[in-house]
Amino acid sequence: MPDNNAHRPNAKGAGKDLYKLFDASIAIGVEGRPELERDLSAAVGSGELFLLYQPIFELPSRKLAGAEALIRWRHPQRDVVSPDDFIPLAEESGLIVPIGRWVLDEACRQAAAWAADGLELGVSVNVSAYQLGRRDFVEDVRRALEESAIRPSLLTLEITETTLARNVLAACKQLEALRTLGVRVAIDDFGTGDASLSSLQRLPVHILKIDMSLVAALNSGAWSRELLRASELLEAILGVGRALSLAVIAEGIEEESQLASLEAMACEMGQGFLMAKPGPPNVIKSLLGPRAARRAAGSPTV
Repeated sequence: MPDNNAHRPNAKGAGKDLYKLFDASIAIGVEGRPELERDLSAAVGSGELFLLYQPIFELPSRKLAGAEALIRWRHPQRDVVSPDDFIPLAEESGLIVPIGRWVLDEACRQAAAWAADGLELGVSVNVSAYQLGRRDFVEDVRRALEESAIRPSLLTLEITETTLARNVLAACKQLEALRTLGVRVAIDDFGTGDASLSSLQRLPVHILKIDMSLVAALNSGAWSRELLRASELLEAILGVGRALSLAVIAEGIEEESQLASLEAMACEMGQGFLMAKPGPPNVIKSLLGPRAARRAAGSPTV
């Protein structure tokens, strides 16, 4: 299926109307990559990296169910750099290891800060194939949990369907080790990759996150072939989630019509610009009054 979002930054780099995004591939070219790599290496310890948090809601009640941590880089000369522009470079150079550790530490620290304020809210962190493939990744997660002292179930690791399908056996081994820590695992961008039902049954996962391209297709017009196919795929994914007792989250909800269609299909949770854009940690607190925060402390989170 064509990606209806190909004309804009990926929603993992969402916030295009909040910040000016820098396209490294266009602006600096191949010859500028060494300089950008040096800058990125320096950024890890200089405070230039920061996290935004996109709220995740329960669709029927609109209650806050969790937040996804999204990394940004505030470059001293180039403004805010989208993760689409620097994460591939970080993976190629190996800088994804210290960056990934920082994201884990910071997201867990923020979850602990929310909990101290009476809001025990789950936080989701994106994990790359490079990180998952490293032997010491499980130890990185363990250390982040111990240092923040949060309940492990408050941390969700998001791993793309493509990453998991690439080597199911290896992924199973790592995910089993992570499960022993008590963290939750989400399959990100689900519905566009190659994960089979049999492999899905073997993977120790808790959440399916529907790829935004399927959600975008819900707005493609009445009775179009694309709309029909997207609706059928979404219904199938929701059915798989129910059959395997997995939570399902729809990503990239931007139109009322998309939200209405998902609710009609009994989709449990969703996130997207329609409901809330990514923002700093205080945005999460602003979505809840003190009473709501106390109620959320005893509610399930993602």
